[in-house]
Amino acid sequence: MLTSLSKHFGDDISISEIKTNFSNEDINSKLILTTEDNIDVKDNNYVVKITPFLTDTDVIKIKKMINKIRHDVQTDKIIKFLHEFTSPNLFFNDLNFKNKKQCLVYAADKLLQYQYVGKDFLNEICERERMAPTLFDTVAMPHSLKLNAKKSQMVVMINNKPIKWSV
Repeated sequence: MLTSLSKHFGDDISISEIKTNFSNEDINSKLILTTEDNIDVKDNNYVVKITPFLTDTDVIKIKKMINKIRHDVQTDKIIKFLHEFTSPNLFFNDLNFKNKKQCLVYAADKLLQYQYVGKDFLNEICERERMAPTLFDTVAMPHSLKLNAKKSQMVVMINNKPIKWSV
């Protein structure tokens, strides 16, 4: 079994233990491969039931679970990033800005209000926008070129109608 798993998965998995009897507390791994039915494991474990002699179907099931684990790990990183750099008091929807300037002024004012940036921040983001607009498809991400924020934060604003961002 070990040889077959190594052959199919190489560095994608690392086998830390082989157990024949275990309790929920014994398991200290994210991915569990088992030949047993209905094993009792922690909620944060990923379990794949395989046959005693690794089949192509087992390999497919393990590959799918490895991909799910990778996806979940990436999702957790994104969520952590969003929690670190966003705040409910900087999320605004149902806005009705008529132009880019109104949008930039509003965002800069909010960041200044919470003391994340200095009073020159609006000028700094306008200067950056003059160099090259920060529009990516339908999302704009204006920012200063200076790394002088007191705390890095994102203002999320959803306008009811599109704004012409660049000329």
